[in-house]
Amino acid sequence: MIYRVHIVVLLAVPDCALESAGVVMDKVEYTLGINALDHADAVNIAVASASNAMDRDGRFIGGVVIETHCRCANREEYNGYEKYFHSPIEEHGVFYVSGTTWSTVAKELTIEAHIELKKIRENIKKFGLPSPSFVHPKLPQEPPVKIRLLCSACGHWVEVNSLGLIYMFMGRHVTFTDEEREELKAHDVAGPFMRRHFPHCERANKPCSDGIAGIHEDDEQWNKLHEADEEELGDF
Repeated sequence: MIYRVHIVVLLAVPDCALESAGVVMDKVEYTLGINALDHADAVNIAVASASNAMDRDGRFIGGVVIETHCRCANREEYNGYEKYFHSPIEEHGVFYVSGTTWSTVAKELTIEAHIELKKIRENIKKFGLPSPSFVHPKLPQEPPVKIRLLCSACGHWVEVNSLGLIYMFMGRHVTFTDEEREELKAHDVAGPFMRRHFPHCERANKPCSDGIAGIHEDDEQWNKLHEADEEELGDF
């Protein structure tokens, strides 16, 4: 049977300065797709996998499992996720893992886990990190996605890609390498277009009442946009 198991781990290698002050404890959580015999088998596999896990960047994210939420899942829930599988869904065990979410939890809420966590941390201090129980696989490289932004007020549009949208929403305060920043700047079309057309369109001199539409290549409207209405970077 197929299961989705959401798991929360109290980290054996903390990363929060507040933890040293005894206020909070570091935790990480993520969801596993598991082919298991039954509910108990799915939870056991999840706990064993998470105990000494390594994340996609090679960081140790093992420790004490403090929460599990397990439910049956339909095979169809994973349609479209196949490129992220690291083993066939038909095989027993973990076939999928989501991204990780980092946060903290009040120390008084994790008292029961402290004895076990202390032992794990002492062993790491003496013997180093244990062999990984599960390594989160790297994500496949994907090309940027093309998107056309359409102004509802004047009908003008511009073609951007996911890199340009990332740069617009993350702003200039995020740290990039020089190579990444130059690549993002080359695609920085979305920002100027949005400033010109939203919320008041300068072209039509009226409110952009229905906003800016994002049209993907598989949308039938993609090929209906007129070339004459496309704005180039030099227009801004």
